[in-house]
Amino acid sequence: KLYKNTRGFILNGQIGKNLFVRSEFYETQTTLPDYAAAWVDTMKFIPGMTRMKPFGTNGFDYGVVFSQIMWQPMKNYGLRLGYDRFHFGKGYRSMILSDASQAYPFLMNTFTHGKWSMSHNIASLHNPDYNNRLNVPLSESGVYQQKWFSFTYLTYSPKSWLNLGLFESVMFMPADSTGISFYPMSMLPLPLVRTIAVESKGLHHAMIGLQADATWKKYFNFYSQIVFDELYLSKLKYQQGLQGALQLGLRYFRSSSYLFCEFNLASNNAYTSSHAWTSYTGNDQPLAHPTGQQFNECVAGAHWQRHLFFADIMFNYIRAGALPITDNYLREDNYTNVLLTGFYEPISRPDRVMHLGCTVSYYINPVTNFVVFAGMHYRNFHSTLSVTPENSLTYEIGIRHMIRKQYYDFF
Repeated sequence: KLYKNTRGFILNGQIGKNLFVRSEFYETQTTLPDYAAAWVDTMKFIPGMTRMKPFGTNGFDYGVVFSQIMWQPMKNYGLRLGYDRFHFGKGYRSMILSDASQAYPFLMNTFTHGKWSMSHNIASLHNPDYNNRLNVPLSESGVYQQKWFSFTYLTYSPKSWLNLGLFESVMFMPADSTGISFYPMSMLPLPLVRTIAVESKGLHHAMIGLQADATWKKYFNFYSQIVFDELYLSKLKYQQGLQGALQLGLRYFRSSSYLFCEFNLASNNAYTSSHAWTSYTGNDQPLAHPTGQQFNECVAGAHWQRHLFFADIMFNYIRAGALPITDNYLREDNYTNVLLTGFYEPISRPDRVMHLGCTVSYYINPVTNFVVFAGMHYRNFHSTLSVTPENSLTYEIGIRHMIRKQYYDFF
């Protein structure tokens, strides 16, 4: 028997016409299926949340907070300051920046003008090195190593049905093992300029990418993301040298119901860097897709609603190396290992995992997403190290507010 018990509060406030505040706190005790509990015991944190402590005989106890202060002093400019995470893109996953990661302190400036908009985000991240993968020296005071992160997203909407986006992210090298130096270049809200500047120094980790989505006949939405991490033309003939990620997706929506399917791929060494300290992570968790790198995935889902009743079905299938503990995104780039030949399959027979979930719910209060629900979840995992697949089937029933997503379907 498993359970999850979460209590907390959400505080929303408005001061005048242009200043808004939001604060959230949640305290949770839970027991997890064996495969998820084993993953948490190894990685030492709850996916997308924070570190946990043991609770009872086989449970976990953790608390999380989120907060934002939003100021809109003028029509074309807004500012956000807070502790949260973001999800960029139309897909279930994001290969750019995802809400599957842990929250972090951030400062975001948003500018809009006609068909153009730009968001510039700077954040403070940590390399706690819970499992000693990064060889990060811990300070005498026990402070985790900090690193500075800058993210810029520029969008252009030439038509009402078409949106185009260019993003740039830069992970700056930590100054030392105990603190962080401020990088003035992180404040520059111009895409590509910082990439050219920091790549010439070789210390920091810069990535660029493209995003697009288009609506066809009002009901179909096509979306895509392409991430460019590194490209070495001389190594392409060896099926190496290409580092990046790809997403292709289609969503059909009508009224309050929808169907979607998407394909995600991350190459070998995607999101990694020449130094493990500047990998695309926060608190040892990937900032983009939660699987990290060296995988491909198919995701499909459906949501149907009629009055206060609704149902959800989710399916995903992942092929990757070293499942379920895919922590290879924490290391630095490495093309010497024979297991890393090929663009995205580290071995000829990668591990495979399939998740299938179905949930039926009834709204008690649609305004606050307060529902009573029942559902089931099936997992099938097959490793190259074992000829016998592992199966897990769980049923659930409960009452909850649907506020924050939490992902357990990537391992």
